[in-house]
Amino acid sequence: NTGPRHWQFFQDLPIDCLAIDWKQDLVETLQNWGDRWAIQGNIDPQWLLLETSELEKRLRIFFTKMKTVKRTGWICSLGHGVLPGTPEHHVRLFLQMEREILGSL
Repeated sequence: NTGPRHWQFFQDLPIDCLAIDWKQDLVETLQNWGDRWAIQGNIDPQWLLLETSELEKRLRIFFTKMKTVKRTGWICSLGHGVLPGTPEHHVRLFLQMEREILGSL
């Protein structure tokens, strides 16, 4: 349950990146802390277990929202790993949509 109320205590530590989980508001974190550290933020890995159409809908909303904020230093990731039973094509869909919507290489 480490969150924004704790991060102020990290300011004087020699760190370059703050990794947050899907329970934190990534947009808010980037706006408030993105100038201080690189931010590694991600989606809930449970999403990758959803039906493909629901996953695509959620990813489109997520990446479209991310397009509206300064993302310099943002490390896009799949959370705390890929859960057992996750369809491989859902991981590929995540990567495809990230590139399509955000224009990443």
